[in-house]
Amino acid sequence: MKNTERDVIDQLKDHLAEYLISQGIENEDGKLFTCINPQHDDSTPSCGVIPSNPQVFHCLGCETSGDIFHAAYWLEGLPITDKMFYHETLVELCKRFEIEYEPRELTEPEKEEFAKLRAFLDASNVIKSFSKDGIISKYVEEKGWNIDTAKLHGIGGIEKYDDYVNKMEALGHSKEYLTHEGFLRKDIFSRNNLIFTIHDSAGVPVAFAARNMKWKEGSDLSKYVNSSSWKRYTKGAMFYNLHNAVK
Repeated sequence: MKNTERDVIDQLKDHLAEYLISQGIENEDGKLFTCINPQHDDSTPSCGVIPSNPQVFHCLGCETSGDIFHAAYWLEGLPITDKMFYHETLVELCKRFEIEYEPRELTEPEKEEFAKLRAFLDASNVIKSFSKDGIISKYVEEKGWNIDTAKLHGIGGIEKYDDYVNKMEALGHSKEYLTHEGFLRKDIFSRNNLIFTIHDSAGVPVAFAARNMKWKEGSDLSKYVNSSSWKRYTKGAMFYNLHNAVK
């Protein structure tokens, strides 16, 4: 059976450390390297592959996270969205890591679905990159939760809306796309909210639920706000931490 696009993407993510080494970036044993985010003038190496999740790199300076595809986009200009992602980026990376892949012409609905899933994954990583001494950490601690455990379970938030937008654009998503698909909703992506990543049963981020930390009994504010329903998510039918409940 031939690898599907999803199979190939999942397999390639495991080659992040190897890819970085091929680009002259040493990262073994948790070694930090100069951040590859072009918007970050990193004078002191502050980026590294996350030991507990080696498919992802994270910068302690600019709080940016990404995977092998973000790295290839920033280091080599390989497309991260649209048709060329499947017909150029996947083909090139599969060739390098000897993964069987024969590109096919995706339908427009498939392209839209893959693009939206990538945006949810990127947004989830951004909200989990909050600092340990900011307002989001304060909210987490008010709930009596451990900060690292909260991040592990997809809980986070944004401290500055503009910073969130800039990070999503740096990850390859246009502001027009983010606006159209609901990733710039200020009722969800607000510094007043704790944001919970909702995953499907396979652990793929497909939606967000935001809890307004300024809400009080009798307030006109909404206590919870969810992402809009779409093909992979139906409000009321999927719940936070579902992927762990079914393991």
